[in-house]
Amino acid sequence: GAIVLSFYVNCSSKSDGQGTAASPEQGQSPPATPPPPVPPSPDPVPPPVVKGTRLLGIHLSNSGNGFESAFAVTKRVNFDFHNIHLIWGKGAFSGALPIPPLESNESVGCSASSTYDTGLLSSAHGFYPAYNTKLMMTIGTYDTNLKFVPTCAKDMRFNSVTMKTMFQYNLDVLFSVIDVSPKLELVALNIGNEIDANSELSQCKVNGAITQNWLDYIEFVDAAANYARSKRPGLKIGSIGTHTGMTNPALKDCFDLLLSKTDILTVTYYPLDYDPVTGFRMKDPAVVSADVAALVNAYPGKSIFFSEVGFSSGESYVGGSLDKQAQFVREIFSAWDQYPTQIKS
Repeated sequence: GAIVLSFYVNCSSKSDGQGTAASPEQGQSPPATPPPPVPPSPDPVPPPVVKGTRLLGIHLSNSGNGFESAFAVTKRVNFDFHNIHLIWGKGAFSGALPIPPLESNESVGCSASSTYDTGLLSSAHGFYPAYNTKLMMTIGTYDTNLKFVPTCAKDMRFNSVTMKTMFQYNLDVLFSVIDVSPKLELVALNIGNEIDANSELSQCKVNGAITQNWLDYIEFVDAAANYARSKRPGLKIGSIGTHTGMTNPALKDCFDLLLSKTDILTVTYYPLDYDPVTGFRMKDPAVVSADVAALVNAYPGKSIFFSEVGFSSGESYVGGSLDKQAQFVREIFSAWDQYPTQIKS
């Protein structure tokens, strides 16, 4: 911030009763002007917390001037990684990788070679390494209210051998692209995005037992995570939930079981309320501190990565504003400083 110097100027004069200003006697100093009242001190600003090993990321979309132009602008804040979001079951690969065999009894019409989406990865080598920027890679399987799997597997359970084998091939493809020189560096790999927002995982238990959909998906994530670690030792594996879902006691047992198979807890956070009549509305940004504390306290000792945080500035539809958005940014960084070792990004 700028330092502002205020000069107090006394523009009044002492009258001699004749309509003119009286001058001080020769050699005498004018009477001292009393200082202005001192305003009360504002609340003290807490000292900054050292960044340490924490990582600042950004989820960047395209702009009218092109992606690279937007990317260059955002680098002014010196972020560490970019979150790149890919879709499973989209695209075709022309590289020379061996295609694994699929079980004939469940893979009719399937080919492991048509299960990938490299998205920005194919062109990322041109500027990410030059900007010393890492990647957090998310592969959409369950992806909010959508589900992405190869077309031939749309009716298969996630725990089927074919689904696991096709996803492993998908990882082989992505890793082969990442390894093109100059090599891209991964912060983490997330399997699925906002999975609890999908109707198939919106309920954790029925009659006290974890649902088959959750069990199938956890088995799928476990197999994918183990395979990824075998190819990339030390790579952190997660599966993204929403803050609302991960702090919901009704889903806690399912997330605990899922997190027993992953290395990190990855979460998105948008402080929203939902009303069936008015729809989504932004909460007061003052809730951020309590919301972050609720997540941290629900999963003690688990490394937390926020893959997305955000607050809408739209007033008409969701009740946001630019001022509230700015307050949210201040609140989220302040909350992060309260847990600098557990919240990694």
